[in-house]
Amino acid sequence: MRADELQKPSWQWCPHCVIEQGCGIYATRPGDCRSYLCEYLTNSGVSEAWYPKTSHMIIEVLDDGINAHVYVDPDHPEMWRTEPFYSDLKDSAREAVKRRCRLTVHVGKAQTIIFPDRDVAFGIVEADEEVMVVFPKRSESKLRAAAYKRKIGGPSLGPEHWR
Repeated sequence: MRADELQKPSWQWCPHCVIEQGCGIYATRPGDCRSYLCEYLTNSGVSEAWYPKTSHMIIEVLDDGINAHVYVDPDHPEMWRTEPFYSDLKDSAREAVKRRCRLTVHVGKAQTIIFPDRDVAFGIVEADEEVMVVFPKRSESKLRAAAYKRKIGGPSLGPEHWR
């Protein structure tokens, strides 16, 4: 995770992280770190299996309520595909699509959108790119949600680009 006060960019170890132990400056950590709480800590519905130290993943639901992210330790890139995590992600994807929300798994800069019926891998998503999710109109119940990658601020892409 990014920590602006420490000038720590995303996808790099914090210089204060003590591997296998935790934060080396926990008592004096900056506000960015103090205020961040993952879903494991805030949502009683998240099972013990998701404890970040053993699952090697962090769940984050953004304040907009539309985006949920699972950040996977790049040293354990396939962990999200193992049980019970994969089943939990599929259950969450079913609920997310009903609410027209998206569920994204991040392994380093690579992103995968999880849908109830499939996973759509986009590989590395560069800083100038974004993944868009398209939901069918509620009246089009036979259509399924789709996703595509584009340049940030670029035009919306039509169905021929959707996956």
